[in-house]
Amino acid sequence: MRVDDPDKDRLEQPEECDGCGFRTIELERYLSYGPGSQVEWLCPYCHNTQAEIRKDPVVKAVINIAHMLEKQVNEHTNEILHSWLGVKR
Repeated sequence: MRVDDPDKDRLEQPEECDGCGFRTIELERYLSYGPGSQVEWLCPYCHNTQAEIRKDPVVKAVINIAHMLEKQVNEHTNEILHSWLGVKR
């Protein structure tokens, strides 16, 4: 998102990534200076993808799939750990 002053604008983290739109708590703030100064809040997947490529619908789909897989792995890892430790929910 274009801003007037990247150091002072958009300090509050939004609910979703500016790149893929996925709602996650792990967003980082990235700044670009110049005539078109921008502040972007990006997830790790979008941060590692170049801005031009990130706009491609196929790449967006792959990023969303990565988010869904990560969520599933985290949920199942917790279930497995609870069963190994004998903890009841």
